[in-house]
Amino acid sequence: MKYLDYIFLAIIIILQALDAWTTWKNLQRTDRAEGNAILKAIMDKIGILPALFILKSVMVAVLAAAVVFYPSIYLTVILGVTSAGYLWIVLNNYKLLRCSGG
Repeated sequence: MKYLDYIFLAIIIILQALDAWTTWKNLQRTDRAEGNAILKAIMDKIGILPALFILKSVMVAVLAAAVVFYPSIYLTVILGVTSAGYLWIVLNNYKLLRCSGG
C-alpha cells in the first residue's frame, strides 16, 4: 500500500497547488468570497497568498510525514478520500472561473 500512498500524496500535492491557484483567481473578483470561515479569517489577517501557501504547505507536510512514518490501510483510505475531496474543490473552483470568464 505504501506505493499507492505515494501516488495519492503526489496527486494531493498537485491538487493543493491547483486549489490555491483557482482560489486565488476566484478571490480576485469582488463578487467572490472564501467559503471556509477559518481560512477566510486567516486570509483577512495575513493575506490571501500567504494564507494559502502556509496552510497548503502544512497540510502536505503532515500528510507526507504520515506516509513516511505511519503507513497503513487507513492512511491509504484517508489519502484517497482527501484526493477525491480536493478534486471536487478544484473542479468547482474551475467551474466558477469559467462562469466568470476568468
